[in-house]
Amino acid sequence: MSHLNSLLEQRIFRDLKCPSIEQHIVNKAFGADFPSVKEINKNISLLFVNANEFFEFPHPIFNKVIYIGGIVQSKAKPIQSIVKTILDKSNKGVVLFSFGSITDTTKMSIAMKQAFLRAFAHFPQYDFIWKFKLGANDSSLLAPNVHLFNWLDQKAVMEHPNLKAFITHCGMNSINEAAHAGVPMVAVPLFGDQLFNAALVKHKAIGEYVDIRQAEDPQVIIDALHRVLNKPIYR
Repeated sequence: MSHLNSLLEQRIFRDLKCPSIEQHIVNKAFGADFPSVKEINKNISLLFVNANEFFEFPHPIFNKVIYIGGIVQSKAKPIQSIVKTILDKSNKGVVLFSFGSITDTTKMSIAMKQAFLRAFAHFPQYDFIWKFKLGANDSSLLAPNVHLFNWLDQKAVMEHPNLKAFITHCGMNSINEAAHAGVPMVAVPLFGDQLFNAALVKHKAIGEYVDIRQAEDPQVIIDALHRVLNKPIYR
């Protein structure tokens, strides 16, 4: 039944919701006389997929599918000096926490912020680098081992040898970077394909899954972090 529901959701999203959005983008870029998205889909010669074929669930594919996972990954830039100092000097290592460039972290509930910060305080020998935009009253919540940054070169941080774990919303580019760097993840998907990506992280045994509906419970976060930081399978 869950498989049928998934297929139905995909059909509704693809055939009812997406076409108008996709068609608007195509028309804006190429003109109104350009073939429709539906016509293009029926005449595909090759399908490029931004994923690693070894980082997928087993499923049949045909010879028109070409995996190009990692194609958008650029060469890492030098790490900001203040970030490098944290990474170099941390006692047991650093955990990176980022929900990507689109998520507005100022809208995160106080309860969820407090849950993460209480969880981080449970690991005083680790430092936590959090890509986070401060709200009006957020500074009072900070723990001494938490370091906030509005922007980070995520790839550069990911490749540092003292990075021990990555708390992520499970955008595909983020998990590709983490998998390439060998960094275990705590997957906290928010919407869309991130739910599928998080299930993939769990299935491939490269991270732990935390349901966003449980992310206001600090013990849930503590347990996931403890497993990622200590279980031999992740080291």
